[in-house]
Amino acid sequence: MHILTFIASLLSITILHGKEIRSLRVASEVKDALNHVPDWLKEYVQWHDVQRRNNLYSSETKYLTVACFRDSFCGGFSDRLRPLPYFLLFAQKTNRVLFIKWQKFNLEDFLIPPPGGLDWTLPKDIDIGIGPADAQSLELENLLSDPKHKLHKKKNLIIQANRDMYSFVRKSHFLTNDRPHGTFGDIWKVLFQPVPELELLIRKTMKDLNLVPKQYISAHFRSRDIAFSSKDTAVEEMELQWKQDNESKFDIENAIGCVHAVSKYQNFPIYFTASNTNDVKYALRYSKYANKKKEESSEGVQLIGLENAIRFHSAKISKDHKFEDDDEDYRLVFPAFVDLYLLANSACVSFGKLGFGRLGGYISGEECMIDSRRGKCKMQR
Repeated sequence: MHILTFIASLLSITILHGKEIRSLRVASEVKDALNHVPDWLKEYVQWHDVQRRNNLYSSETKYLTVACFRDSFCGGFSDRLRPLPYFLLFAQKTNRVLFIKWQKFNLEDFLIPPPGGLDWTLPKDIDIGIGPADAQSLELENLLSDPKHKLHKKKNLIIQANRDMYSFVRKSHFLTNDRPHGTFGDIWKVLFQPVPELELLIRKTMKDLNLVPKQYISAHFRSRDIAFSSKDTAVEEMELQWKQDNESKFDIENAIGCVHAVSKYQNFPIYFTASNTNDVKYALRYSKYANKKKEESSEGVQLIGLENAIRFHSAKISKDHKFEDDDEDYRLVFPAFVDLYLLANSACVSFGKLGFGRLGGYISGEECMIDSRRGKCKMQR
């Protein structure tokens, strides 16, 4: 065999073997996660699999599709993903097969169903059109209380997420003996794994920042959304917004201070992130928690963050951006997903307004989540 052919063969075997190891690892994580979720959800995951394989196109099979239409307001990916446990509950109660379909990027550009988990991908031959949705999140409660509601007759009931419904039903449906704070993190593992390209970026970032899962804590600050004029002018427009947000410095330091104040974790490094990268730069360079000459800050904090990433909003890349079916700009949203997973891998999360930081806390296990809004530090339980 020619030496180059032999080397190529070895590389192919190595790559294939690596994929197999990854699949086995993820499948093991999913199996473990299923041991912690409520019994009704275990049963639904099994039922869902049977319907997909055997009864998907039966006249008796109905669907529940969580959609983000291209021409509708969907919010960011946190708004779209936080309600998913509730939608699983609704799908279970109404005997519907759950699907997820985004038209502002594909969710599959970032996350895919894991081996052994629940396959939520919408088959290509099931068309959901261009909208609008049949119902919004809050309207589903009316359907559950009214068995004769006309929407129950729909073959494919299409809903659009617009409210964090998980927080309403967490205590009644998503606590177990070994997960007394919530099972969102386990549900996430049953539904999602990062696409390989994104997973490599997450792992590389954690290695570069010397972060070990559950051996650091994190804080998130959400500044005002920016609708960039163009993705090419993002840096300049972020800088302008930051200069106009005079109150952000106090909120940034409060977010960091809240998580640092938890005595159990006071010696842990803190990962800080924000929707505006200039907020990260301020925290790392000029805040009272800023590291001095690569040593700990005056507050005794080892503060870590990513200063060079632009956090594009998944629904607002820029004013001139037009979402297409094969939109190659999806990689612009990778830094936001990296932030999400770094929050999720931490031992404790403080968060402010809106839902991104809260989602990171949900995925992390919900054991230590601190609301830092309005200058306070409120532990979530």
